[in-house]
Amino acid sequence: MGDLDVSVAGFGAAPEALLLLVAALVIDGLWPTAWRPGPANSGLGRLFGEATGWLERRLNRPARSQSKRLLRGAVVVAVVVVLAAALGVGFAVAVARVPFAWLAELFVLIAAISARAGWEDALAVAKALGSNAEESLSVAAPLLGPDAATMDAPALARAMIVRTGDRLASDVIAPVFWFALLGLPGLLVMVAVTAAARAMPEHLARFEEFGMAASRLRAALVLLPAWLAALLVALAAVLTPGASGARALSALGSGGARFRARGDSITAAALTAAFNIAVPVLTLSKGGAAKAAARWSGDAGAVLRSSAAADLRRVAYLYGVTVLALLAIVAALTLARFAPL
Repeated sequence: MGDLDVSVAGFGAAPEALLLLVAALVIDGLWPTAWRPGPANSGLGRLFGEATGWLERRLNRPARSQSKRLLRGAVVVAVVVVLAAALGVGFAVAVARVPFAWLAELFVLIAAISARAGWEDALAVAKALGSNAEESLSVAAPLLGPDAATMDAPALARAMIVRTGDRLASDVIAPVFWFALLGLPGLLVMVAVTAAARAMPEHLARFEEFGMAASRLRAALVLLPAWLAALLVALAAVLTPGASGARALSALGSGGARFRARGDSITAAALTAAFNIAVPVLTLSKGGAAKAAARWSGDAGAVLRSSAAADLRRVAYLYGVTVLALLAIVAALTLARFAPL
């Protein structure tokens, strides 16, 4: 049984980690990202991303062999991971010994768990899709990159759904999972590896070998959280109008192939399966050049701009319900921690 001290002296001491996690999820959900200072939005990721970029510019040389670039990329990732773990341990020690230092830990949690940002971005693209092609492209391009210029409205919606699923797994469930398991060191390592993988995207020629270690390590750290996120999506789908929890669960097995394109995460597949959203044929094909307008398969058939925006709005709604389900689970575990036997 845990003892909850609500005195002034007790308030200065570090509270239970799960209690801080609940507070971080609540504050993140209520605090619009546009109103946050820079460090609360991307300070942690930017710190490790800049450290990765600094090391990459000094160690990554195109003239070197593939094996040397692969090895040096692994060294960069190892340095960033050790730095993150050391910061996490030092931070945890300070929080345990310095009164009210837990407030800084709470701020770190809010900065690391960016649940509201994914919801806001999905709704912004859905709103833009409902207006015109120019506006939708201008809103989606900063989020999806230059590939957005080659996409029609259905493809933009699908790409944004995939991004939303990826962010649910890597930016929400994974930080919560690793913080609950390993505390601040686990949280900061997850943030650092994610930042390193994004700073050295493996699909770009410059980072094809140099960024491989970061991408593989990030995939390993997100693997279990992604499955947990898919299970949470299935649970949330039961509480979401028009969604099917059974279909969301089908994305976890072989039956989910019709909802997954190459490179899609299992979480993104669960989001699309819950609403039976079609997969673009273009992304499923292994050969051929990319085209500006993809044909679509699945029960939805030809997806018009309005229905593409509606699909994205429904996925954003399910994303929000999933985050609320996560909050409810963490809150229940926190109450169980303090409940009498």
